[in-house]
Amino acid sequence: MSNPIGVAANHFGAVDVCLDRGLGVVHWVHIRAGTTKTSFTLYDGTDSAGDKIFSAEVAASPSKIYHFKPPLIYNMGLFVDVDGSIGDFTISYEPVDR
Repeated sequence: MSNPIGVAANHFGAVDVCLDRGLGVVHWVHIRAGTTKTSFTLYDGTDSAGDKIFSAEVAASPSKIYHFKPPLIYNMGLFVDVDGSIGDFTISYEPVDR
């Protein structure tokens, strides 16, 4: 396996993005909510029609880190859907066998 790839999205608003295509793992997610509560969902696929692999909600303003041991596995791709106001969203993921 290669070194994990960290992707940060520093926005104040929603995020919908395909981060990877193919097989991989997610090691952790850090999210800091903005002025309103925030929810995020990770999908196995290239869009939100894929299978949901993790979902969480964070109250306004706090910061939360989700460590996945064992890591979450995605097969078709990794799509992230963040709703609400975010101050910071960082995810550590790693493509496998590519």
